[in-house]
Amino acid sequence: MGEILGWATLAPSATLEPERDPATDFDLEKLYDKTSLTLYWNTKIHYEKAKRAFFDYVRKQNHQLHREQAISALSHAANLQLLGVEGPDETKIEEAKREIELACKNAWRIYQTSPTPKSHEMKILLLESLAEAQFVGLDESPTVKEMQAECVRIISM
Repeated sequence: MGEILGWATLAPSATLEPERDPATDFDLEKLYDKTSLTLYWNTKIHYEKAKRAFFDYVRKQNHQLHREQAISALSHAANLQLLGVEGPDETKIEEAKREIELACKNAWRIYQTSPTPKSHEMKILLLESLAEAQFVGLDESPTVKEMQAECVRIISM
């Protein structure tokens, strides 16, 4: 450093620590176990979410399919009636009732398996299914009665 800044002197330290090897405390098996466990749980959670989403999608598609088939059957019966054919076609009306009942069962299953604080979407699905059931006269179906009881419970809260 020189005459201006001064001279530096080295003084030996009284306590010298031995140099440590950082690899002595490293537990490879523990790290492997922790990493494996983390990967397993991340994969399992992702798989369960994907599985739940897939089955929800399939249930909703089945519900939509039953509704479309019921609408088609009712349209056919209405067209025959508009054309002046002798009375409405009872087979088409019965087919529509069956499809609406299947759609109601599917909607009820979706509603029951949804998380307990029911979302607004699930409540709308329940009410739409009830309206369709009442439209075709399915008031005596056990599934529709359960859905009506749930609707009354929701309204009374």
